[in-house]
Amino acid sequence: LDRMIYDLLDASRVESGNLALVREECDVRDLVRATADLFEPTLQTHELVVELPTAPVPVSCDPTRIEQVLANLVTNAVKYSPEGGTVRIDIRPLDTAVEIAVTDTGMGMSPEDVARVFEPFHRAARSAATVAGLGLGLFVAKKIAKAHDGDLLVESTVGEGSTFTLRLPRNT
Repeated sequence: LDRMIYDLLDASRVESGNLALVREECDVRDLVRATADLFEPTLQTHELVVELPTAPVPVSCDPTRIEQVLANLVTNAVKYSPEGGTVRIDIRPLDTAVEIAVTDTGMGMSPEDVARVFEPFHRAARSAATVAGLGLGLFVAKKIAKAHDGDLLVESTVGEGSTFTLRLPRNT
């Protein structure tokens, strides 16, 4: 219930242009570690695999907001995956950006649902009756990514799972 209330408040802030960011220099590896540490004690039915580069991956971001995006992606990956499924978090440093990919082995989405997944209140018909939520988390996550001059992308195949990729500009 708390998460739903916060999602509604964040959606309201996003729509009114009042989503404040407090940027600081961060190592993306630390943000991913913090997210993994948050979920590790509660994941009894899923395996969480984290792949981190050995070298620091600096970005200028609001760490609280980026961790919010990552937590949403991991929560969804767990919710939409069967027991015993695997959730992966991978960091891919690129020349001008960094990608943080969260991949699940879940039910996946149809092309129609992929096209609408970032719309507010959109819930896939296949999961709306069985998985709790308002359909705001990914809408807010996409807006947070855009506020960081980044993006949130999705690839999905029905019956195989989904990969959500947070792309952020990289400090040079």
